[in-house]
Amino acid sequence: WREEAAGEMKHAERIVQHYRAHGFPEATAHGESATSPDALGALGAIAAGAEMDSRDAREIYVRFTIEEGPRVTLRSEAFRSADGGPLPYDQQFLQESVTLRPGDPFVPATVRDDGRRLERALGDAGYPTGSAEPEAVRTGNLVDLTWVLKPGPRMRVGPTFVRGNFVTKDQTVLEQI
Repeated sequence: WREEAAGEMKHAERIVQHYRAHGFPEATAHGESATSPDALGALGAIAAGAEMDSRDAREIYVRFTIEEGPRVTLRSEAFRSADGGPLPYDQQFLQESVTLRPGDPFVPATVRDDGRRLERALGDAGYPTGSAEPEAVRTGNLVDLTWVLKPGPRMRVGPTFVRGNFVTKDQTVLEQI
């Protein structure tokens, strides 16, 4: 029974992870098992009698109870600079750079991934130390998400001089860089 209880806990944890990954942050689940359907959820004499017969049991019944709670969805998504200055990209480009869209389930893992995408976009624009911090405001079951972008200092590559052999053309080396 101990092994079954541990298995139930693992399965319940997986069920909770599944629900949370689909926008149900308050989801809970628990499992129970018995050797007869009548003993599921029963306390006292029925459960005691079932346990006595468990050595001869050929079947185990498992029931999971799931309380999903409310589904939380994204209502709006905006982008702003931390210092109030201009962003390196326009709002439309930034919106297309993330996967989470208004109306989608609000999932923290997706927000984390979108933060990495925005930081990569900042790096592509010449801000390799840039960061993207989400500010999520939940009202009921809706979330308004504002991305605060901190580009940091812009870095550029200066003039490039190629030195080497006389066989490889400068253009070939520059293309590889």
